[in-house]
Parts: sequence; C-alpha cells; structure tokens
Amino acid sequence: MNTLAFVVVLAVLVTLATANSYNQRSWGSQGSKSLGSRWNSRQLNNGWNSGWNSGRLSGGLNGGYRISIGSEQCSDDNIQIKIVDLDWGLPTDSLHADQSLTDFKLREIRRCQRYTAGPTFVAIIGQRYGNKVLQTSIPAEEYDLIRMVLHKHKGRETRAAPILDKWYIKDNNSIAPVFVLQDVASVIPDIISNDKEKQKKADQEWKETETEMKRLLNKGAEFCYLEGLIDSDTKQKYTMSEFENQTQIGIEESSCPSSLGVVLLRRIVDLTNYIDDPKAPIFTEILYNDKTEEYETDTVSSHLLSKMANRLRNLVSENNTTSFDVLWRYDDVISPELHKDYLKSFCDNFKNKLITLIDNEASKLPVDVEPEICEEALSHLMRCRDLADDFCVRAEELVALQNYLQNNYNHPIVIHGASGSGKSTLISKLCVEIPEVFNKNAITVVRYVGYTSRSSDIKQLLSSLCTQILVALGKENNEIPKDFKDQQNLFHNLLKNIPDDKLLILLLDGIEQISKDYNAHLLSWLPGQLPTNVKIILTTDPVSNKILEKLKKDVVTNESSFIELRDLDLESCVLTLDFFLFRYGRKLTDQQKMTFQSAFSKHPCLLYISLCAEKARHLKSTETMENVIFPENTVDAINRLFDELETDHGTTLVSRAMCYLVASMTGLGDLEMEDVLSMDDDVLNSIYVTHHPPTRRIPFIKWLRLKEVINRFLLERVTNGVTFYYWRHDQFADVIRERYMKDESIVKTVHSLLADYFLGTWAINPNPFRQLLFLYILTTPFLQTMNTLAFVVMIAVLVTLATANSYNQRSWGSQGSRVLGSRWNSRQLSNGWNSGWNGGRLSRGLNGGYRRHKRAATYDPYRSSHLDSGLGRFDRWGIDSGRRSNLGWRSNSGWRSNSGLSLRGRFPVYIRLNIISISRIAQNGEIYKTVHFIF
Repeated sequence: MNTLAFVVVLAVLVTLATANSYNQRSWGSQGSKSLGSRWNSRQLNNGWNSGWNSGRLSGGLNGGYRISIGSEQCSDDNIQIKIVDLDWGLPTDSLHADQSLTDFKLREIRRCQRYTAGPTFVAIIGQRYGNKVLQTSIPAEEYDLIRMVLHKHKGRETRAAPILDKWYIKDNNSIAPVFVLQDVASVIPDIISNDKEKQKKADQEWKETETEMKRLLNKGAEFCYLEGLIDSDTKQKYTMSEFENQTQIGIEESSCPSSLGVVLLRRIVDLTNYIDDPKAPIFTEILYNDKTEEYETDTVSSHLLSKMANRLRNLVSENNTTSFDVLWRYDDVISPELHKDYLKSFCDNFKNKLITLIDNEASKLPVDVEPEICEEALSHLMRCRDLADDFCVRAEELVALQNYLQNNYNHPIVIHGASGSGKSTLISKLCVEIPEVFNKNAITVVRYVGYTSRSSDIKQLLSSLCTQILVALGKENNEIPKDFKDQQNLFHNLLKNIPDDKLLILLLDGIEQISKDYNAHLLSWLPGQLPTNVKIILTTDPVSNKILEKLKKDVVTNESSFIELRDLDLESCVLTLDFFLFRYGRKLTDQQKMTFQSAFSKHPCLLYISLCAEKARHLKSTETMENVIFPENTVDAINRLFDELETDHGTTLVSRAMCYLVASMTGLGDLEMEDVLSMDDDVLNSIYVTHHPPTRRIPFIKWLRLKEVINRFLLERVTNGVTFYYWRHDQFADVIRERYMKDESIVKTVHSLLADYFLGTWAINPNPFRQLLFLYILTTPFLQTMNTLAFVVMIAVLVTLATANSYNQRSWGSQGSRVLGSRWNSRQLSNGWNSGWNGGRLSRGLNGGYRRHKRAATYDPYRSSHLDSGLGRFDRWGIDSGRRSNLGWRSNSGWRSNSGLSLRGRFPVYIRLNIISISRIAQNGEIYKTVHFIF
C-alpha cells in the first residue's frame, strides 16, 4: 500500500477513535424505556454521609451527552440517588430468552416503591410499544377458562391450542394452584446444544412457539372477556407489552403518581416516510401487508401505545411530563450533530425535573433532633423487627424469658447455642413483645454486638448504652466519659439507680463478637448482681472466645440462669419448613415433605432447614424426590447454594461478589457493590464476552438478581446513615473464605481493589482496565494491500489512541471518594498505620484494619503475549505499580489521564486492550462508518 493510502487509513482511525463517544447508542435515542429510581427512605431519613459531594449522577445518551446532577444543584447534600435501567448492559437477545427476567424486573420496581421516599419511576416513551409478555405463571382458574374457550371456538385461529398443554403444567405446590411455563431446555433440549447449527434451529423453533403461545393466550383472553368470564384488568394482562406492564406498576400503582413519576415522550414526526428503512423496526412495530405487498406500521400496537401514553399523561402532573418532536435524520436517525439541540434539551429537562422532585420530597423528610443518639438505637431496632418476623419455634424458651422479666430475679440470664440455632430470632421476638406486656413502664435497649461500628468494641458499646439509658430517663447525656474505666463505672451506677417505677431491660446478642480491646472478654464491665428492676439477657456461642466458660465461672454462677438452645425435634423442623414456604406462597406434596423430614432427622438445625427451604420453594408438585441427595451438613448446604449461584450467574461474578462482601468489614451497599464489581476486570471480562456496551460497567441487574437469591441470608447494616449488606450467619463468611479466598493472590487483589475504591483512586481519573488485545478486522480490498510493517505500525498507533480514549470511557460516579471519614470507624483507625507514606497506597489488612505501606517501584519485565490478529509474538514490558491486580499506573511512567500520553523510554505496551467491535464496515469494500473501542 502506498504511503498516502496508509496515512489516510491512520487519519480515519484517529478520527474514529477520538470520536468514539459520539457513537454511543443508549436509552435516549430509540424505542421506549422505563427507568427506576432507587432511593432508600431509610438512608434518606438517617442521612447519607457523602451525598453527591464528590461525584455526579450520569446516564449516557445518544451523542455522548451525559445527565449530571451535582450536589450544588440540590438543596440537600444528604441525599443520594441511583438511576437504574434494568435493561442496560444486557444483549438484546438475552432480554427475551430469559423467561425469569421479566418477573424479576417487576419485583424490583415494587421493591423500589416500598423502600423509596422520593421519585421512583421515569418512563421514556418513543413510538414502539414493545414485545408482549408470555406469562410464566397463570392462575389455574384463568388457564382453565382460556383453554376451554379456545377449544370451544374451533377455527384457524385456535387450531394450535393444544400447544399450550405441551408447555404449561399445573403446579399444586403453589398455595393458589397455577399453571407454570416449563423451562425451554426441558422441551427443546437442543437450545443448549454445543452444536451451533442445532442450537440455531432450536432457537428459531422457540421463537415461533413463543409467538404462537402469546397469540393463543391473547385470543383466549379476548373470548373470555366477551363472554363475561374475566374482567378487563385480567384481559389486559395477556395483551399488554412488557413496557406497559412496567409503567403500570411503576406509575399507575405507585402511592402518588403525580409526584413520584416522570414521563418523557419523543415522536419522530416523519417516521411513516421511512417504513421501508431497515432501521424503522427499531423505532416502531412494522408489519408486512400481503395484500398490498408493502410494509406498514402495526396499527394495533400504535393504538395501545397511544392509550398508554394518554393514561400516563393524566396520572402524572403536567410539570413532570414533556413531549419532544424530531425529524428522521438520514442514517443516524437521531444524529449527534443535527439533533444537538434536542438532545441537550432532553437531558436538561430530565435533570431539572428530577432535581425539583427530589428537593420537594426532601423537604418533607423528618429531621432527627438528636441523630447521633437515635441512629444507633434505631439501627438495632430495625434489625430486631426483621429477625422477629422469622420466629416460629422455641415457644418454650420464649415463655421462660418472659417469666424472667416478670419475676424478681437479680442476675443476668444467658442463652447459648450453636450458630444458626435461633438465638438472635428468639430475643428479637421477646423484644417486640415487651411493650405489650409492660406498657410504657419498661425501658428496652437492644444491641446486636458487631452489627454496627458503635457496637463492635466495648468502649463504644458502653457509651451508646449509657447515652440511650440517660435519654430514656430524661437526664443530661452530654458528659459521657471518654475513659473506659469511667464509662464502666457510669454504666454500673446507672443500673443501680434506675427508678423503682421503671423497668430496664438490656438485650445483648452475640457478646462473643465483641472485640478484645480493653480486655472486654474478661467481662469486668458486666455486673453479676442486679437490682430487681433491671434485667439483662445475653446470647453467646458456646465455643467462640470462651465467653460462655467465663460467664459461668465469674459472672453468672447460678446454673438455672443458662438456657441452652438444643437441636429442634422433628415436628418443629417440619413446622419451620412450612413456615418459610408459606411466606413464599408455597407448600410441598406429602411425598416431598417426607423426604425433607428424613433429612431433618439427621440435621435438626434452623440454618440447615432455612437453606433447604430455599431449595424446596422452587419444587413443583410434579417433581419427585427419588434421586435427591441432601447436603450432609450446614456447610455442605451453603456450598451447594454457591454451586447453584455459579451455574446461574457465573463463577467469576459470584466468587468476587462474595469475596467483597466478606473482605469489607461492615459489608457493602448496592451502589458500592456495583462500583467495586465494575472496577474488577475479571468480572467485566466474564460478563462482556460477545456483547459490549458503550460504558464499561457491570449491568445494574447482575448484582440485583444475585442479591435476590441470597437476600434471605443477608442482613442490613446501617453505618453512619448508609445501608450495607452482610451475612446473617458467620458460617457463610467462613465458607467463602475457604472456597474463594484460599489463594493469597486473590485475597490481595480483592483487598487492594477495595482500598483503591475507598481511597477514591479512580474517582477522578478513571481506571484503565486490562485485557488481552484481540483485533478483529474484516478483510477488504482496501486493507489487503497493506504491508506487514505498515500494519504493525497502524496497530501500535491504534492501541495508543484507544488507550488514551479509554480514560474517557469509565466513570464511577460519586462513590469512590466518600468513605474516608464516613466508613472508617475508630476500631479500624486504631489498628495502626505503618510509618512512611512515600507515595504509597492503602490496602486492606488481613486483621480487618487498613494500613499504609510503601509502593513497590521496581521495574519488572512482564510476560509476553500473543496477538490473535496474526502479528506473531510481541514482547511486553510493564512497570509494576505494586498492585497485584495490575490496574494502576506508576505515577512517573508517562501516562497522563484525560490528556493523552507522553512516551518516555520504552513504549509501554503494558496495557491489555480489547478492540472487540468493528461495526458498519465493508460496504463497497471500504471502512464505512465507525469503529467502537469498548473499554
């Protein structure tokens, strides 16, 4: 290839690389989209420590525009909002292939409405109504009616009705019997075949079958409605699209549609002029008319969309509704340049409406008069109510505790039992019943040791206990001693001087988890003798830290003051299983229940039963238990749960998410988990194999779906007003450490990434990711003449440009730099810092604290890599930045984020890039439109 041609190629590549951000396609440009705003009321009421102080809220729009809401634009810095598009980041084919995805989205929207104190839903409506929903579960009465009328009205439209009986089977394990759609692979096995040709045919067969079943159910519902067998709401369920179903729940079923929803409508006014364009089906439903032999818009879908839009306009206030009219602009349809004014107006309108709604709702939130006093007590009380809901057995022990409270005992009482035996649930149930027994005369103080930072060490625990008691007695609480001995004396004096007309009840759960600081395990802070109007109930593990042994020896010497939670009898085990299943609206057949009884006779532990219940609730009445092998013990049951999670969600995603939960001392919130997983290249590489979104982040729905499965075993922790999730039972953390964190390199990678995140390392300068370089180029006559040397040079330049461009592709929002001062409790800080900063980094120590240490500044040859483009082997050198995950850059290596790069010394081919998508090319033998670099 001549020099001029090569220069032209490079110029095109440079232009395309630098203009990559303008070719982003996202929810603002086509079709219709519904967005859920996840805003936790508990977090709002308690106040977020960071709010939007350091970051911004952003959502990509076509043309590279970003919607950014900064803290200076809102009246309350203690609010943090998360915009979630549940479809974002997922390939289009997976949105329709996964039968359970639709139901999950609806559950997530409802969950958002339950826990949100502000705007919850944004509907962005174009001219496409969307795909109709195939019901995965149909009430038995409705299915029988539809089936009956389809067989009654014989004709061309109903002749395929028997196909429904092939795909839907009756499940009597639902308390209200239903017909459930079978898994596709169970009817069409080839859909998961490794043979691509068989899989392709099976996929086509399923699409045709799905379309036919939708049509039959729709027709059957119409017949039933005309005959008066069902009402209009039931009929609509079989005719509406998934999009309308989401908007109906998100806006129409919300508590206040006028103030909690936003509707934005966009109409391409000349769309009908481009019906024959290949892109037209993206923007509206197109049908082929056999009579006229022409394409035309689907009038039924257009009518349904129009009805939905008008209905939403009437529900949502006029201030929260905006319509936009635009013109079709050539190949881009929505052009970054020609529609610049529209895109800017859209973004500004979206942003301003949300800011107004947030400010309006924030002004209604209650203000805590004494947040430092109330927050700790409220956090434990909320957990108490959550745990009390799980109480169903241990009635005998509950009565014994009630007798203790009502009689003149003058010593503490101790409940002990193995992990998962129900200690926390028992005292939680007792706590919520105290007001009913003692009316207003009882002062109840409950603490779950280790649940919050202020309950993790004895000094902070005593301080919070004394503060709450003083407030309850109406006394001054401003002078709580700082010295531990003085705190201990104050605590003892308060217990001795409770007024005779008051009853003080202290419930301390899991005291074996108290830190050893100030010799807390010696229990000198705990009085053995109490006034008769002071009651203390403790729970402890019989093994951990020998707390039980110390209690028996030095504090509570009366044997009758100890209550042991032994294994449950078989009847209690079955009752517990039924209780858990009933909460999900499920039950078991007699044969299935007998099989579980046999397993429970060997392992009568509450946690084991709870794990089995999670499996049992998915059993259908048609399933037999002949070949089922139950877990040998609780640890085996937890491992099997993780096996299933890895199968359904991917090994890398599950293992890393579990590691981050355990490695973070206080747990992680939804936003933090999404951010941390988005910084983990191993996770992103496992998710984005063939599909790559414009912005390299984990899809919102990935963590949310994973969390939904394990939510039964997670607890919510509130630290400094922020809600985090952690394991209810230590056995989960122990299994995770043994299963996923035995390799020291993985442990270091996990802690290093968490440290970078909490330090805000990538909050300003986005994190360059590492990947192997795979270059896929469709051979054209224009490229075939390029000689090898020119091709190598072009790749070097392309890699350089792509690397510089990648800094503008990753953004972490407001999370990265907010934790210093908000998540570090005194215990973590008191673990000590090694002397000398020296440009070092922060990493998580294995002792649960954070420490600073020097960064290695050694020059280290990196292993060589193969390029799949046929270029052969290139030696690659790197500068070890001290991070085992190799995500960072040495400060003097010549790289400058967001401003290109400066090459000094050797060319730093240290980065691993994945140039994975070259789209719209090879038309008439030329590079046609654009090259996407996904980073």
